[in-house]
Amino acid sequence: MEITKEEVVDVLKGCGLNAEAALRVLRQKSLFKFLSDNTLWMHDQIRDMGTQMVLEESGEGPGMRSRLWDRGEIMPLLNNMKETTSIRGIVLDFKKKFDESSVITISVEHFVLMKKLRLLQISHVELQGNLNLLPADPA
Repeated sequence: MEITKEEVVDVLKGCGLNAEAALRVLRQKSLFKFLSDNTLWMHDQIRDMGTQMVLEESGEGPGMRSRLWDRGEIMPLLNNMKETTSIRGIVLDFKKKFDESSVITISVEHFVLMKKLRLLQISHVELQGNLNLLPADPA
């Protein structure tokens, strides 16, 4: 997944963090760097370590973890429609699953039940419903 410095700053600010200070500290610790085209680069081992930390948060299943990115775990949760206070971030990408002309539609109401959701990054998904129901401020 490619992400630019501007997108990283937007995400951090959206989560209520001081983006510039956070980036400075992480860069000083050599946890990532920005390439010449302003995209973020992180060593695979650092990424995998973060992934493993999230996976170990709860043995009770994905609904009890803070971050979700596997559509095979996300879709059953959305279809189950239960309130959760654990999930803080979702990255859902259907680009690799279907061709460009296919559209996946998901109701906004599924995400409203995620009371602490601060990051919702979706692509190749059409949200159906009132977007004003989504939280405007970080939880």
